[in-house]
Parts: sequence; C-alpha cells; structure tokens
Amino acid sequence: MKFSISLTTDNRSQAKSGLIIDLSDKLAIFFADRIYGDSIQHYIIGFTCVCTPEGIKNLFVKKKPVYVFDKISTNRFTGEKIRMFINNIDQ
Repeated sequence: MKFSISLTTDNRSQAKSGLIIDLSDKLAIFFADRIYGDSIQHYIIGFTCVCTPEGIKNLFVKKKPVYVFDKISTNRFTGEKIRMFINNIDQ
C-alpha cells in the first residue's frame, strides 16, 4: 500500500514541517509491504499547519472527509493519470 501525507504550511510554521515530512517517510516505509485488500491501494492524509495571527481563533473551517468511489485525477506537473476507485462496495 502506498501512504503519504500532503502537507500545507505557511511561512511561520515551516520550521516544524520537517517533523511531518519525516513522519510521512517513516509511515510510507511501514506501509510499503502491507496489503489491506484490493480496495485500499493508496492512502493520503491532508495536513494543514498554520500559525494563526493573534485575535483570530478559527482561521480554517473544519472539513468533512471526502470519500471517493471512482475518480481519475491528472498530476498537473507530470500529466500522469491516477485512478482512485473501490472494487468492493458493501452498501
């Protein structure tokens, strides 16, 4: 299974981004040889790290998880097409 953490930071929180990158690399190694069936081949976690200015409590609104059943994405840098799908849907 492929695992990664998608990291978004601002200028003031980049000093700690190395910790998240290191965690992502170690988790990728840990999950590399694991198989959780055909329905889970890639697992990506989105992580946003922002130091909010004083006086602002909630800069970002919490988002609900997005479940993808069948989607084709194109990498904007390489043009590679990536298909995300679920083989066995128990509904």
